[in-house]
Amino acid sequence: MARPLVYVADASALVEIERMVPADAQSGVFIDLADLMPEERFVICEQVVTELERTSNKNTAHLFAKQGKSDCFHQGADYKIVKRILRRYTFVDVNERREICAPYVLAQAQELMESGRSVALITEDYRRKMPPLISLAAAADELEIPRFGMMEVLGTLGIWPRG
Repeated sequence: MARPLVYVADASALVEIERMVPADAQSGVFIDLADLMPEERFVICEQVVTELERTSNKNTAHLFAKQGKSDCFHQGADYKIVKRILRRYTFVDVNERREICAPYVLAQAQELMESGRSVALITEDYRRKMPPLISLAAAADELEIPRFGMMEVLGTLGIWPRG
């Protein structure tokens, strides 16, 4: 039997739920995503939690990521893969002096693919950036990692909108 597709989410994808799903339905969406974690179908890495903690005022997306990460079968990529990604791509201006989750999310997806898993990256980071900066979506495209927006994934999985 084939192993299921693994969705690898970045911080922007989780924030998109808060932006697009009505507040009274958000907890149900996050619960449904949490149910996918022990099934090896949805993962996040520690750097997603860190970015959400820094940028989100500890909202629902941050709490979901913080509490759910331990249920993920894959906690994040080996740092050798992260370094390979960081050598190839620049996601943030060096003058900003902040770390973002993008290279870690991309490395996590890459490591899972290299291990033989089918992977899809979930991100809302798709805006074109001035070189040498690159969006997470553009980097995923270069590495031939399928990527989708969060609302498309929620619809595909039947999580939102509810039927």
